Amino acid sequence: MKAFLGGLGAGIALGLWFAPRSGEETRRQLRDRIEKFGGTVQQRAIDIRDRAEQVGRRASEVARDVASEIKQAADGVESAVLDRLNTGSRDQLMAIQGIGPITADKIIAARPFTTARDIVDRGIVPGAIFQDLLREFKVA
Repeated sequence: MKAFLGGLGAGIALGLWFAPRSGEETRRQLRDRIEKFGGTVQQRAIDIRDRAEQVGRRASEVARDVASEIKQAADGVESAVLDRLNTGSRDQLMAIQGIGPITADKIIAARPFTTARDIVDRGIVPGAIFQDLLREFKVA
């Protein structure tokens, strides 16, 4: 009932507003206003879509940049670990958390390594100690 009364009120208001004009003129004016409003809404939708595409492209660029920086940092850590594994003395190796004298001797005997992960792949240290090793070099 409220909707009916609301529609009736809107109809009466529009009727009084356009009453001085002829029916043809009123219809033309309504059509013009509807077309203008439709064009405005359509243009806003296009603007919003364009802006969303710009934001999406920028987000992709930022994501690629961040991924590249993370990869560079990880490569730096990997390089430092690999260098320590291939050139570190027994004492330097034992200074790393989780590596004792026996493990240090195993690392020295298994040199050279092509990747830092080789010490896990060859069964010299478990994966958990390798992760600790990476974390230690990341902080350093």
